[in-house]
Amino acid sequence: MKREAFNIWTNIIIGILGVVYILSTWYFRLIVAILRRPGRSFEAAERYADDAKILFTFLILIALLIAFVGIISLFSNMIHFDYPRFFVRIGLDLIVIFMPFVYGESSVFLLYELLFAAIFALYLNHLYVNQKFKDL
Repeated sequence: MKREAFNIWTNIIIGILGVVYILSTWYFRLIVAILRRPGRSFEAAERYADDAKILFTFLILIALLIAFVGIISLFSNMIHFDYPRFFVRIGLDLIVIFMPFVYGESSVFLLYELLFAAIFALYLNHLYVNQKFKDL
């Protein structure tokens, strides 16, 4: 049970890191959109939005955590391929690992975020229905 709990926790942590990454990028886009209204260019609005380099540093740190925990979770899922929802777990890991590389202003990133949310919700629903949270 300890191995299964480790596998479940790594998948949950990678999902939470993906949610934090998405929320922080939405926050950055919102700040840029607000600063762009008074007639500033997009480049100037981005420069003003992250003038202290705090948000950019936070996004880099989250991306590094995603890479580190994602690789551990991916290896754990590959070792424990006999646990249920193998392809959902692998898909969740791969989507979150590649999330920092897909970032953009286009609607493709929005669809990518929705795909991540659907897979993460499907995985959490599987854990809830099978009452795996009681064993953790």
